Amino acid sequence: MRIWRDPPVNGVSHPKEYRRLPPLDMLAMPIGGTTPVIDDVATSGYHMEKALAALCSLGIPAAGTAWIRSGGAATGPPRPAH
Repeated sequence: MRIWRDPPVNGVSHPKEYRRLPPLDMLAMPIGGTTPVIDDVATSGYHMEKALAALCSLGIPAAGTAWIRSGGAATGPPRPAH
């Protein structure tokens, strides 16, 4: 279930740019159990921190992780290793 709208992506990921980002826009309220929060890029942890703080402020248990893929940009399904 997607909980937040994707934030606008513009320029570089740097802490000085974060003050320009709008607040997270919640699309749906998570239901039941611990909510997993998955960030697709592990840079500063800014979005992860904001998402976990937002859920905690609502009394919703949450756990965060980053999804990191090694190698270059992927187009299509993963290829088998040789």
